[in-house]
Amino acid sequence: MKPNDILVISKGKEKLKVSRKAFEVIYSQHGYKVEDDPAGDVAAQEPVKPDGDSDK
Repeated sequence: MKPNDILVISKGKEKLKVSRKAFEVIYSQHGYKVEDDPAGDVAAQEPVKPDGDSDK
């Protein structure tokens, strides 16, 4: 994932759109939580290779 991915974060009723880097450096230290991570959702839906265990 790129540092420039846009996240939706929240703290209480406040919601902000910030870059992933800004969240990691600043907002995570101030109690903000990730509400929506579009890049993370895409990565989680990537298909698993069927031959992933064949090299054991």
